[in-house]
Amino acid sequence: MKVKETIDYSQFEFLSYFTRAELFDLENFLFLRTYKKNQLLFMEGDPRERIYFLKEGFVKLEKVSSEGTMLYVDYVRAYNMFPYGGFFKDNFYHFSASALTDIVVYYIPTRILEEKAMYNTKQIFAIIHHLSKILEYHENRLQTLTTSNVRDRVEQSLACLIKDFGYKDNGRWIIDLPMTLTELSKLTGASRETVSHIYNDLKKSGILILKDRRFIIYDRDYFTV
Repeated sequence: MKVKETIDYSQFEFLSYFTRAELFDLENFLFLRTYKKNQLLFMEGDPRERIYFLKEGFVKLEKVSSEGTMLYVDYVRAYNMFPYGGFFKDNFYHFSASALTDIVVYYIPTRILEEKAMYNTKQIFAIIHHLSKILEYHENRLQTLTTSNVRDRVEQSLACLIKDFGYKDNGRWIIDLPMTLTELSKLTGASRETVSHIYNDLKKSGILILKDRRFIIYDRDYFTV
């Protein structure tokens, strides 16, 4: 659906670097769409035809091997663009994107957005900066997943989530990302039963609790990345 509402472009870092005239031109190619929880936006191997800007909700990006092993996972929160990978280069998506919650997104045809961004230095630096953050995140994730101790994997994954999605509220930390024990098991490569056992131990120790699909951390110092 063609966007008819007024958009606050300053909320989206990438779009904020365009001039008013450029944004006015882009509005001719800007579309709005809603997805229900668990709906796919695109799959690995699909033509890379759209760049998305998340207005509401959370999106999960993932790549799974033919054996079912998780190779890549990341999460996108509101007012962020995705995907960054493959900018100016790739013709196909290298991972899948699905709605972790009900979501609202804007999207722009990839060719149009890349043509506009190609000669904008601030946007080039924004892409580089964001890709560096993604690389750092996945370097930490790789270190986490290479440990053979399952409890360490679960606790270090929680530490990464606190670092990337956590905020402090009245002396406790809240991971601002919808999460379930099943989702955490996929993230850590552990079984649902094992993750449940570790979670119950941490809960009994007063370290954390899972409430309304949000982890609440009472002992931040317990977790290290």
